[in-house]
Amino acid sequence: PMRFHAISAKLDEPATTVAKDLVLQFTVKHEKKDYAFCGGGYIKLLPGDVDPTTFGGDTPYAIMFGPDLCGYDISRIHVIFEHEGENLLK
Repeated sequence: PMRFHAISAKLDEPATTVAKDLVLQFTVKHEKKDYAFCGGGYIKLLPGDVDPTTFGGDTPYAIMFGPDLCGYDISRIHVIFEHEGENLLK
């Protein structure tokens, strides 16, 4: 069965890339990966107007990235930028 886990927290101050780099990093390990396994583990950078108490899979985001796995033959890192309602998968 598929499982969904989520946690969110509001930053003390807004993140910015003006005049400095923004570095996001995390580690995920899938303990059990069967041939029929399809899933991933993603981190989302949310816009400032999102209520973290209502965070879920459909919550709007500015950047989402992480591994996308399906069986033993598909393994890639997705980076998705959301800009003006458009999903820019890279």
